[in-house]
Amino acid sequence: MPTKNVKPIIIIGCPRSGTTLLYSILSSSKELVSLHNESRFLFRKFYKKNLDKGISFASDVLRPNDLDEEDIKYFRDEFLKYSFSSRLIGKLIHKVLRRSTLLKPLESLIVETNLLLKKLFLIKQCIIEKTPRNCFKIEVMNLLFPDAYFIYIKRDPRTNISSLIDAWTYRKSSKRISKRLPALRYKLNIKGYEGSDWKFALPPGYELVVNAPLEEVCAFQWQKSNEEALKGLEKIPNDRKITISYEDLVNNTPAVIQSICDFTGLKYTGALACIAENPPQVNYLQEKPNPEKWKKNEELVAKVLPRLELISEKLGYKSYN
Repeated sequence: MPTKNVKPIIIIGCPRSGTTLLYSILSSSKELVSLHNESRFLFRKFYKKNLDKGISFASDVLRPNDLDEEDIKYFRDEFLKYSFSSRLIGKLIHKVLRRSTLLKPLESLIVETNLLLKKLFLIKQCIIEKTPRNCFKIEVMNLLFPDAYFIYIKRDPRTNISSLIDAWTYRKSSKRISKRLPALRYKLNIKGYEGSDWKFALPPGYELVVNAPLEEVCAFQWQKSNEEALKGLEKIPNDRKITISYEDLVNNTPAVIQSICDFTGLKYTGALACIAENPPQVNYLQEKPNPEKWKKNEELVAKVLPRLELISEKLGYKSYN
């Protein structure tokens, strides 16, 4: 059961920067509840409703003035509905019920009952949320969770971009019509990628790289995700934000998690401490982190590093020219 001192935790970071690893560890705390999924499905409903009104968005950027009072209530209620302490219930909803039209009534019954009980008994539960697209929605997340802690995780551009390259090409793109929202407005002709679907975060200005090599697309995602994260975090008070690095997280996991617990008021005990001391493998290939793995894409990554010098140095990573 959450303690009175614990507040919501929002994890912010570029795709493939270690957000899933950090979430997997922290979400094991009994003091937190979770969607047990990224919040993209909640935002998809918002985007779809706006499309019905003739309003579309060009990228993953969302600002507070894009939401009205009805939207704010919708998001707060949806986060309450779909957040559970039980991982089993969360996975049942997302892996089974949401995928079946026949089971939709059961999904609705479970989440509506969850919301009713929380409001009826004034149950205060603190959520942990992890969705890399939220790099472009920090002010919105702060509006929805005005007392939340923001944990920003950064990663060396070389390893992060290489990981993005691998992830873009790991699974073949589906031939079915993309359901992504915000929807693409430009056809992709990315060199080194055969798919038609855009993967991961959709930064503003993405149209500049739809005909570029894959390494440039991934570098663009890394750059814009981190620039937007830093920009958004400037408006968050210092006592509600903390920055960690992927490198520290994988090399000294218990100490990093302990520092986060000290900052947020979480208790470093039980399952949380156990998982921190024996971190899970969460990447696509279920491999342990390898600091040299990026070198298989070294030539591709080297091509894009010079243009990232300013943001790299701002994040504390030296120039690699």
